[in-house]
This record gives sequence, structure tokens and C-alpha cells, in this order.
Amino acid sequence: MKKLLSIFLMALAINLASCGSGGDPSAVAEKFLTHLNKKEFEEAKAYASEGTVAMLDMMVQLNSMAEGMGGAQEEPKEIVMGECTIAEDGTTATCKYTADGAEESIDLIQEGGEWKVNMPKEGAPE
Repeated sequence: MKKLLSIFLMALAINLASCGSGGDPSAVAEKFLTHLNKKEFEEAKAYASEGTVAMLDMMVQLNSMAEGMGGAQEEPKEIVMGECTIAEDGTTATCKYTADGAEESIDLIQEGGEWKVNMPKEGAPE
């Protein structure tokens, strides 16, 4: 019985570790930026705060309008994640990254026990 319980607990721990990118702000930021960079807005929403989801919905509309008007498609940028700093209160974080050599940062908040990217409309990337 003890052996069965220990196997179950090991499997649970491995499962939580492999699925839980919500515990690492750097991983959440990287996944969000990768999807955003590829214009995979629906996938990016999984890593976005409630307020950021509204901004992504607006980006979907703007992107479809630009495509409908024959706008030039941008090449995806090369993104390299840097250091993430979690604030003393433990509910906010800032992650630095470079996009095509330019240093940028992105803010995250704890929402529902998981890290989510928090990008207000005025902070949206170009």
C-alpha cells in the first residue's frame, strides 16, 4: 500500500511540475510573447490577465482589418528571455527580454494563483 501511495505521489508531482508554467513568470511571459509574435492571439489569451484579453481581442480585429486591406505581414521577431524580477509582495513581476536586439519588459500579475501577463492597452507592443 505504501509503495502504491508513493508511486501515486511521484506521478502527481511530475504532472504538476510539467503542466504548471503558471508558477514561473518567465515561462508564462515567453509563451505569451511567442504566441503574440506569431499572431496566435487565441493561444496568447491562455497566458493573459482578464484586462489583457480585451486588448488581444482588439488586436485580432486590427490584424484582420490590416490583412483585409492587403497590409504587409511582419516577420516574427527573435525573442530572447532575460531576467524576471518578482516584487516583494509576490503578486507582480517584471520580465525583461530582447526582441530583435531591442530590450523590452513585460509585466505579470498573480491572477487565480497563476502568473498572467498584464498589458494595459497603452502598453501594447507595436
